[in-house]
Parts: sequence; structure tokens; C-alpha cells
Amino acid sequence: MTRPPLTSCILLAGGKGLRMGNSMPKQFLELNGKPVALHSFDLFSRMSEFLEVVVVCPKEFQSLFLKKKLSCPLHFAPPGKERQDSLWNGLAKVSKTADFVCIHDAARPFVTAEVVQNVLQGGFEVGAAAAAMPITSTIKETDGKGFVVKTLNRSTLFEIQTPQVIHIPLLKQGFQKLKEQQVTVTDDVSLVELIGAPVKLVTGAKINQKLTTPEDLRDC
Repeated sequence: MTRPPLTSCILLAGGKGLRMGNSMPKQFLELNGKPVALHSFDLFSRMSEFLEVVVVCPKEFQSLFLKKKLSCPLHFAPPGKERQDSLWNGLAKVSKTADFVCIHDAARPFVTAEVVQNVLQGGFEVGAAAAAMPITSTIKETDGKGFVVKTLNRSTLFEIQTPQVIHIPLLKQGFQKLKEQQVTVTDDVSLVELIGAPVKLVTGAKINQKLTTPEDLRDC
């Protein structure tokens, strides 16, 4: 009987969150009595689906995670200049026995276990999957000068969320292609797209929003 895939969680908590307008990175601001990053961390660290959690964050914030009672091993990695650099650093700390990684933005505190499990299943089936929500607003493409070029067909457009689940060999191939092309990506499954492999979109949740501005935090 084939064993189930082994999955490591990488929680990206290294961003500076400049649009929040606060000297403290947004993922460490207080939300409902605890730092934003600990909301998703608490979920991932108690889910039996994960063999470990790797937190990518500055060293001065590691103690916040160490104070928690954990049900799985915890590792840390330093953040990089870009998101892809932080992911690479996190991947270096993942157990050699892991088959997949589940990557999540610490600035999305309201992710649910159901969304995580659904994205895991999608990743196991295809090799890569991401949580996503269909676009409901009309989207127009401009020429960069404020003039409309065309109206896009929103029925085929989705807003990408995390978690994103990727088979580790695919992710490593994506990093190799990224290195060859010298490009920057803004989400993780884009690395899989670089090598032409399929990515499955799995229904996320409206509540799984990313906290970006002070208004986002006040509305929680």
C-alpha cells in the first residue's frame, strides 16, 4: 500500500508590509489578542497533515512562535530580499523526507482547515495547487497611461490566495528555470508555471483575505 504524501508547511512571515504604514511588520501586529502570524501558525501547527512547520521570519520574532505549545517540529529560516528568496530559504529547512510543501502567507490570518485540506488534495492530484477566488468585478486592461485597452473576460479570471501546495521536485525545477531566466515571481505556483507544469485552482474563501492596509486590520 502506497503511503500518503508527507507535507511540510512553510509559513512566510518575513515581509516588511510597508503599505500598512507601521514600523512593526504587519504580520506581527496584534489581531484579536495575538500577533497576526500566530493565527495561521496555530492552525498549521496542530494539523495532523503536516510533519513540520518552517517559519520564515526575522530572528527577533522567532520567540513568538517558540512560546507556543506545538504538536510537530518547528524550524526557522531567514527572510530573503524577494518572496522567492524567502521561499528558497524555507525550502532549505524542509525535511528530506517531505514530498510536498504547503506555503502560506502569514498575513492571511483567517485561513481555514477546510481550505488547507482542499488545496492539499488538489496538489496531491496534480502536483501543484493554489487557493483562489473568482473575480466578481469588471476588470479592464489599460495602456499604462490610464486609457482602456480592453475589458477582460472575468469568467476566466481568479484572485490567487494561499495556501499553495507544490510537489518539491517541481518546485526545485521551477527555481532552476527562474535562475536561468532571471525573473521575479509574486506567488509560489508561478514557479511551476515557468516549467509548463499544470497548476490546479481550488476554491478558497472570502475570509482568507490578505491584510495589506490599516483599513484591512480595522475591518477584522
